[in-house]
Amino acid sequence: MDLWTLYAKHGRVGEVYIPLKRDKRGNRFGFVKFKEVKDVEALSKRLADLWPIKLKAM
Repeated sequence: MDLWTLYAKHGRVGEVYIPLKRDKRGNRFGFVKFKEVKDVEALSKRLADLWPIKLKAM
């Protein structure tokens, strides 16, 4: 699943960026920028659930 699809249900996604470089451990990461968030609480909980699979949103 891509970041657009994963986060679109939480609001209007403005930008998604996944750098080519990896973190210090060799893992991939990405950033999601929202234009509007429907439910901040739900998004916050979703982010807390996603950290173990190494997704990162800003």
